[in-house]
Amino acid sequence: MADVVKVPVIGNVKTPWLYAGGAAVVGIAAYAWWTRAGITETEDFAVELPATEFEPPTVVDSGINVGGAGGQGEPIARTNVEWRNMAQAEGEALGFSQVVMQSALTKYLGKDRLGATEAAAMSAVVAILGQPPTGGPYSIMLSPIEPPPPHAPAGVPGTVTGLAYVGPVIGKPGFHQLVWNRVDGADRYLVTGQTLNAAGQPSGGSGPAWPEESNSHQAHIPSNTNFRFEVRAQNASGTGPPGVVTFRT
Repeated sequence: MADVVKVPVIGNVKTPWLYAGGAAVVGIAAYAWWTRAGITETEDFAVELPATEFEPPTVVDSGINVGGAGGQGEPIARTNVEWRNMAQAEGEALGFSQVVMQSALTKYLGKDRLGATEAAAMSAVVAILGQPPTGGPYSIMLSPIEPPPPHAPAGVPGTVTGLAYVGPVIGKPGFHQLVWNRVDGADRYLVTGQTLNAAGQPSGGSGPAWPEESNSHQAHIPSNTNFRFEVRAQNASGTGPPGVVTFRT
């Protein structure tokens, strides 16, 4: 006879049946745990949020045409006055002086020629703002380079300076003396005298001319006479500009 095991409440149970029942209980428990674990791992949880209306952001056109002349759409300024004010501020921000910008803008809008610095300022401003909205097209025109003033031929003496009336010559009645600064490169000086009327205008033709090797001259001049002297330096290359003095004896 098979062994039996006394189980409380149930009573005597054969050992094979007890093992079989125990195994069944363990299997059921394992299946239940596996099923529960699967649900926990695979179950999706959805979180519901309050329903709201979504509005996309509004894009606002600033109206600024970057690059000015090269852009599309509305111009950066609607009048030349607005454009000039913006150009003035832009140019000063770039480092050009207020005076340069005012002069450059006046010439540019007047379609006149500009100096080198003014042209550089306008080139920079137009590259940012484009041309003025009305009255165009405008162009940046450089002023012609003026030739240097003519010089005396090489070797010709310069202007006589320091020409002055000294006064009567002591011991020589009626004679009066002039002096002047020496001129570099001069071999001699040409002195020309002329009588003037009460109004200070020449009263006749040019007086005599006296060559002098030194930087002084003495001439006989009547008393109470208005007189004018011109002195020019000379050498083999020519005669330089005159120095002038007038006085009354």
